[in-house]
Formats: sequence, C-alpha cells, structure tokens
Amino acid sequence: MTEPIDHDSPWKEALDQFLRPFLELTFPGIAVLIDWTEQPTSLEQEFRALVPDAVSGPLRTDKLVEVRLLDGSGQWLLIHFEVQMQRDADLPRRLYDYQHRIRQRHPVPLVTLAILGDPSRTWRPDTYRVEFAGCHVEFKYLVCKLLDFEDQLDLPIHRHNRAIFVIAAHLATQRHRQDPKGLYDLRLELTVRLFGAGYTEDEIWKLLRLMDWLMPLPDELMVPAVRKVFWKTPGHRSSMCLRPDLARYPSPCGNAFMPSTMSRC
Repeated sequence: MTEPIDHDSPWKEALDQFLRPFLELTFPGIAVLIDWTEQPTSLEQEFRALVPDAVSGPLRTDKLVEVRLLDGSGQWLLIHFEVQMQRDADLPRRLYDYQHRIRQRHPVPLVTLAILGDPSRTWRPDTYRVEFAGCHVEFKYLVCKLLDFEDQLDLPIHRHNRAIFVIAAHLATQRHRQDPKGLYDLRLELTVRLFGAGYTEDEIWKLLRLMDWLMPLPDELMVPAVRKVFWKTPGHRSSMCLRPDLARYPSPCGNAFMPSTMSRC
C-alpha cells in the first residue's frame, strides 16, 4: 500500500512563508484589497479555540489569517483558508459552520477561500444552502482549483510568482504518484528551474523544503537528483555545501554536503 503523503505541514508553511504570492496567484481579487505594508498575522491558536473539532492532516488543512485592508479605513480583514485534497461532500456545510463561529468572535470582514487540490476537474463546490418551509440560508465562498494551473509554469504572468513552484510540485506528485522515475524527472526539472528563477537563497531553500514534503523521493533517486542539481547549478554550489539538510547525501565536492567541503565547491 502506498503511504499517504503529508500535505498538511507544507500547505500551512507555504501560506505562512508565501502568503502574498499565493493570494496573487490563486485569489488576485482578494490580494489587491490588502495593505501589504502591514505584516499579516497567523491566528492559528485563535482558530483552534474557535473550531476545536477541526481535523487537520494529509487531506485537509485550515488556516486563519488577519490582514489590513488597503482602502484607508484601517479595517482588518480575516481570511479563512481551507486546503482540501480530496472530494468531500461535507465541505460547503463545514465552511459555513466555521465562518459562523469565526464571525461570532470577530465582528470584522471575513472571507472564506477554498483551495481544492483533488484530481477532479469538475468538483468545484462554492455554495452552502439549506431551506425549509420557506426559510433558507445561503453561503457562498471563493474557490481555486489547483488543476487549473497545470502546465502554467512557463506563462510570463507567473514567471516571478514563487507560489507557482509549490503548486507545480503538488500537481507533479498527483500525476506521478505511482511513478517514482517520472516524479524524479519532474523534481529535477523543477529544482534546476527554481535555482535559475532569480530568487534569494533564503526563498530557494524555503521552496525546496516545501518540495521535499510535496515530492518525496526514495534515497536511491534522491542521491542522483542532488548530484545532478549540484552540477547543473554552478552558481549555487557553495550554498548547497553549507546545507545541513543535505549532509546525509554523498557530495560531488567531498564526502558529504558539509561546510568542510566549501573550498572544493
């Protein structure tokens, strides 16, 4: 049996580290409302207190973030994200329930954003509605389908958006879940392109950490991948030699990727 891939931590970390790129890519209409000179605040503990029954794991992740609106009002905006990795008929009701609980505690503007990472192109629920005896409640939320970004890595509009690499990693794993060699080829391609994208070293290694979660490879494929990336990205060899997370892999510039090998990189 194939082990479940842990999508929980990478998506939370991706939203923590790259919130603005993610919103600009997936929900641009929300991104333009935000004053990005104010640091967003993650309300992880507040959300857990409000929704203690929320289940977080490989197939579902929730996150609550507070941002400042750009309209000059000084008003704060709450954003509730749910990243959902499989079809779930209960999703609309659950999002309505969470929105209601959050609003009871925080009487400020609130938007609910669903990021759907499942392989179905047609499953795109965006409404919860319940009706009885002439009374009804309807709640609409915004949806982004990750499949819509398939093969969009090369589009000029996404060229400088760091979030596209995270989405591309997710889609590659989804496509090659049962094909380690195919996943290896795509991971190698994505990694080399990431090193050449013009990002800072810090951004590159944050994105590579996310790719480690989203595109897991067995050691017998990871070792040649590390070596190929080393030789294909000469401008980044020194930083690779300093990475403690690469220390367990044999290095082309020494016995392992350790600081002592720096002079040979």
